[in-house]
Parts: sequence; structure tokens; C-alpha cells
Amino acid sequence: MNAMIELPGYLQKLQARLLAGDPAARRELERLALLSNLQALAEEATQAGALREHRFAPSLPLIGRAVAALRTALFAITARWPLRVLIAQQTQVNQATARALTESLKLNEYLLARIEALEARVTELERARHG
Repeated sequence: MNAMIELPGYLQKLQARLLAGDPAARRELERLALLSNLQALAEEATQAGALREHRFAPSLPLIGRAVAALRTALFAITARWPLRVLIAQQTQVNQATARALTESLKLNEYLLARIEALEARVTELERARHG
């Protein structure tokens, strides 16, 4: 689908084609739904951002700060450095996945435009053959 299509007018035309029983309109609606889902996933992956270390917060009213401080100290000794490496690696994977999803979306938009052009050409050839 061309990104420059004025969507409300296009959807009205698509609805009229659906009501007229045009099978190509149903396929187009399905493609639009898939494209919309893919766009939402790409946006979600992009907004997810980088991972962060967990900050321990006091959970007990009287001794909560001491427990949180102890947990933070133990975490710093045992897990902080290996975890930072894993967080960095996973963040890179997440960013690469978001980029791949965005590129996939661009490819899908291009392919949908090609499909629409080919369907229009087939319709034109069928009309010329029958008319």
C-alpha cells in the first residue's frame, strides 16, 4: 500500500467494494490488518528501549532500608558486572530486531504496492478480454 494514500477516503472506497462483493477488497482488508499489526509491533519494539538494572527498594516498614542496602551490596558483589554484559548484549539484540522489523515493514509496504498494481493490471486485462 502506498504510504501517501489518504486513508479515510481509501477506506470508504474499500468498504463500498466489500459491500459490492469484490473478493479483492476482502484480501486488501486482510493485508491492511496485517500491515497495521506489523506497524504496531515495530513501534512497540522501537519504544521498548534499553534494559536497565533493577534497583532494590525498601519493602519492610522498619528495617526496609537496611534490607534494601544489603540486597544492593550483595547484588553488586555477585551479579552486577556479568549482568551488565548481558544487558548490553540483549539491548543490542533488541535494537537489531527493531531495525529488522522496521525494514520488514518497508518491504511489506513495497510488496503490497506491487500486488495492488498487479491486481489492477489483471482486472484491466480481464475487462479488455471480456468487454
